[in-house]
Amino acid sequence: MAASKAIPGPKGSFFTGSLKEARERPLEMMLELTREHGDVTQVRMGPMRLIVINHPDHVKRVLQEKSAIYGRPAFVSMLRRIVGNGLLFSEGELWLKQRRTMQPMFHRERIAGFARVMGDAVARRVSAWRALAPGAKLDISREMSELTFDIVGRTLFSTDLSGDAAALGEAIQVALAWLDARTVDPMAMPLFVPTAENRRMRAAQRLFAATITRLVAERRASHEDPGDLLSMLLAARDPETGAGMDDQQIHDEMFTFLVS
Repeated sequence: MAASKAIPGPKGSFFTGSLKEARERPLEMMLELTREHGDVTQVRMGPMRLIVINHPDHVKRVLQEKSAIYGRPAFVSMLRRIVGNGLLFSEGELWLKQRRTMQPMFHRERIAGFARVMGDAVARRVSAWRALAPGAKLDISREMSELTFDIVGRTLFSTDLSGDAAALGEAIQVALAWLDARTVDPMAMPLFVPTAENRRMRAAQRLFAATITRLVAERRASHEDPGDLLSMLLAARDPETGAGMDDQQIHDEMFTFLVS
């Protein structure tokens, strides 16, 4: 959406606008935008001007009622090349096809089943903590990382990924930091520039790809259907055409769920 001088917003610095605030305190900045300037504001990030909407009616108009005329922000196209064409980043006919294909998977009983898996994982972890000797120390960051991958592994792949938690947890932190930086910083170095940050992101991509490829191959070879997200994606069919997803689309969807 083109910015207009009639839309209120912070002045920011002459060269970078509100880029510094977006990098250092993004949540506080967003709250201040609405509190000080209203439900429709504009904010400058270096050379870009962004329109920020807050009211639910405006969000519904942009994302649902008139989505075809608004499109996605420019940075989404860049992120799509990194994360792939999962439902979160795809658009147009592909987004509609994927939404149509995947929507039936997320019915009430399936979500309730995932909730039970999550509850069981938390209960096991808490039980293990209670069994520790009085005064025992815990690395809570490591514990929560292992709990997260226990849940992710069982809901997405019906596999215990806790053994991979250290490597995958670090890779996800790298990916999230890299993605977050590029949503607010139009001047961040593109991935092909071999900075230390970009090399870490490339390594994270390779780890994700290898993990997902291995798990998809194991599932296809086993012909099992444990009712997890992977089996749902493998079984999903477009209700209009009957077509399923190819391996690349399944990879993109799993990658999106893994880092979301």
